[in-house]
Parts: sequence; C-alpha cells; structure tokens
Amino acid sequence: MTTSPRSLPMPMTGNAIWPQGTTSLRWSVEGAMMIRLVAAGLLLALATPAFAQPVESFSSFIRNFEAKAVAAGVDPDVYRQATDGLTPDPNVPELVSSQPEFTTPMWDYIATRVNSKRISRGQAAMGGQQALFDAAGKAYGVDPYILGAIWGLETDYGAVLGNSKLIRPIVRSLATLVHQRRGRLKEDEADFIGALQLIQLGPLNRDTLVGSWAGAIGHLQ
Repeated sequence: MTTSPRSLPMPMTGNAIWPQGTTSLRWSVEGAMMIRLVAAGLLLALATPAFAQPVESFSSFIRNFEAKAVAAGVDPDVYRQATDGLTPDPNVPELVSSQPEFTTPMWDYIATRVNSKRISRGQAAMGGQQALFDAAGKAYGVDPYILGAIWGLETDYGAVLGNSKLIRPIVRSLATLVHQRRGRLKEDEADFIGALQLIQLGPLNRDTLVGSWAGAIGHLQ
C-alpha cells in the first residue's frame, strides 16, 4: 500500500520532530512512521502491569514450569539445560517500573527518538542493505521504509545490540518475568516458552540467545 502525501500527518515544528531540509518524501514518510510507532508504543506501555509478590520460590517455579514447557513441545533435556542453576535477574523489576515511557513526557520521548541524525543514519544503513529491504518489501508487501523506521526505533539500526547494559540472556529475564509478574502471565509464559523453542532449534543456547530484558531479540526486536 502506497502512502500518499495527503495521508501523512502535518509536520511538527522543530528539527527534533520533523527534520528541516528533508527533501525526500520517502524519508518524510519514515519520520512520520517513527512518530506513529512511538505513540502506539507509549499507549501499550501504559497498560504494562507492575510486579506482584511471587507465590513460590524461583527454584520451585523452574521445577514446576517444566511440565508446561514440555506440553508446548520443548524437549525435557533442552528445558533442563536451559534452566539448570538459573537465578532470577535482579535488575528486571526495576527495569519494568522505570521504563522511559513512564518517566518522560511524550513529546520529549518522541523528540529523542525521531530526529535528523537518526534519519541520516537510517539513510546510510538502508543504503547498505537496499537489496535486502526491497526483497522483503516485495515478498511480504511491507514498505521497506516502514521496516527502516522500525529498525531505527527498536535498535538504532543495530547499534544497541552491542551494548551489554541493554542486551542480556533472555531466558533468565523471561523466567524472572513469568515468576514475578502476574498481570501478563499468559504473554510472559508464551515468550519464555518461545525462547526455549528457539534454543531447541539450535544453534543458540541460554547464554547466546540475547536481547532486551523483555525478551525482544534481533535488529527489529
């Protein structure tokens, strides 16, 4: 589906939201998509529940959860290898409660993520992978520049993937979420089981399957 200029939101004033000197409609579209994606993410984040007091010890949870994982297709040996000696991530509760979406005014949050520098980096990053983006667009019917906007917002075109403060083994983080957070139990359990299934497919293990504390992985999370 092609986005027409008439369907785009009116540009905000200031370089932080709508970079001046953006002559390409495609890159104007990317800027608009970034704003829409951030706004949607903010609305979803407002529904994120807080942690509740765990009803069982972490070791008991790991032991008892095996039956549920096996019922979902995880091999028992894979489960035990992935969870043997696992401890909860002590940083996850604080990360859940201190997300920028909760602590930063919306337009300030958007301004730090949609700016001329990020769009310039996106032009360079997509230019180096144009054939890949074009192929994905043709195969799945998604505008390559929408994918580029998501890429920039999620991992700053892959830059954050090398940040050890942000990227961590997700099996530990997801197990912590399932154990302690009750408001999204089904979603957290599905993510935890999904991570175990990825390990089962190989060649990743619990130390090399890394991502955000919430379990997001890869360049587009």
